[in-house]
Amino acid sequence: MADPEFDLHKIYARIGQTEDRPFKFVITVSATSFGDALNSFILAERIAAHFKHSEATFLIRNDRPYKKRFSQLYHRPHNVQMIEPGERMPLDQFQPGLAGRKYPVDSPHWQDLIVPPQFSTGLYWWALPYGTLGLPQTLSDKADEILRVRGVDPDNWFVTLHYREPNYAWKKDKNVRDVDPARYNKIVDWVINELGGQVVRLGHPEMTPLAPREGLVDLSRYNNSEILQAHAVGRSAFLFCSPSGAIGFADAYRVPTFVADAADFWTGYDEQYILTHRLIAPDGTELRNAELLRSEFNTTIGCTRAAAAGYRIEKCTEDELHAALLFMVNKTKPMQGWRDLKLSDAPDGVPLVWPPAPKIAPGFFDPASFGLDRVELFPE
Repeated sequence: MADPEFDLHKIYARIGQTEDRPFKFVITVSATSFGDALNSFILAERIAAHFKHSEATFLIRNDRPYKKRFSQLYHRPHNVQMIEPGERMPLDQFQPGLAGRKYPVDSPHWQDLIVPPQFSTGLYWWALPYGTLGLPQTLSDKADEILRVRGVDPDNWFVTLHYREPNYAWKKDKNVRDVDPARYNKIVDWVINELGGQVVRLGHPEMTPLAPREGLVDLSRYNNSEILQAHAVGRSAFLFCSPSGAIGFADAYRVPTFVADAADFWTGYDEQYILTHRLIAPDGTELRNAELLRSEFNTTIGCTRAAAAGYRIEKCTEDELHAALLFMVNKTKPMQGWRDLKLSDAPDGVPLVWPPAPKIAPGFFDPASFGLDRVELFPE
C-alpha cells in the first residue's frame, strides 16, 4: 500500500483550491500509438479531477496528427507545447531545484508535478477512478449536431463498434489483435434487427467498407474524425470492440465496454468486460481469460512469440460475440435516446497518492454461462 504521506493533497495542502493558485503539472505525450497517446490525456484528467483548480501543460511529440487533436477533449485549463521529432523532451525547463529560488509560482517554469513518459500510460490512471474527458459545451453541442446530420437518431440508443484490421495508415503490419471484419459486422445486424438499436462504426478510411443501411452510421469514412468518434462513444450505450486504441475513447468518457478477443492485460477496469482469444498450446492445453493473462503470453508481443513457437490462436466465434452483445445490453439496459455526458470529479477528501498503485482485476466474461468473474491478475 502506498505511503499516505505521499498523498499530494497533504503535501500541497492549500494548492489547487483557488483560481489564482491552481495545481500545476506537466505531462508528456511522447508515445506514437493511438491508444498510448490518448492515455496521457486520460491520466492528466484523472490527476486534475482531485483539485478544484488546476493547470496542465502537455508536452506533445509532434509525430502523429491526432495527438494535438486529443487535447480538445481536455476541458480544463491547459497549455500545449509541441516538440518536433528528434528534439529532446525539454523537461529541464521545470527543474524543481531552481523553481523555489528562481521562479514565481505563476511562471510556466514552476510546476507542482512532472509526469515523465514512463508514467503516462494506461497502467497508472487505473488507480485514479475519477475524472472524465469531454469536449467543452460549445464543441459538444456542435458534435451532437454533426452526429444527427450524419444519421444518428437522437431518440434511439446506439452502440459504438470498432475492430482492428491490418490496413491502418500508421500500422499496416499484421498483428495478433487483428480480427475477421465479417464476424464483427454481425454486431450490426444483431443490434439493428434483433434489438432495435443503432450502430456507429469507428475507425479509419482504410477499413473494409460497409454497405449503407438504415440504423448504421459509419464514421470511419471520414478523415481526421477522431474527436467526433470520441464524442460518439461518450453518447453511446456502450462500446463493443476488439483490442485497439479506440478503447481509449471509452476509458476517457467512462463508458461501459466489451473487449472481445482481448490479447493483453491493458484492459479491464470496473466498467469493462473482456473475453480473450484462445491460445492453444501444441499439446492441446488451452489458455483463455484469467489463465491467459496470468501467463507469459499476456501481451501482444507475448502472443506473437507464442504463435511463432507453435501455439494456435482461435478468435471468438459468432455465438460468443452474440452472447457478449446480449450480456452488454442486459448490463447497460439502454434507454431510448443517447447517453448523458457527465463529468466525475473526485469527492472532497479523496487522496491523490503519487505514484498511483493500481490493482488489475478484469471482469472476465464466460459466454457459456453468461457469468462474470472478476479476477485480480497480479496480487501482491
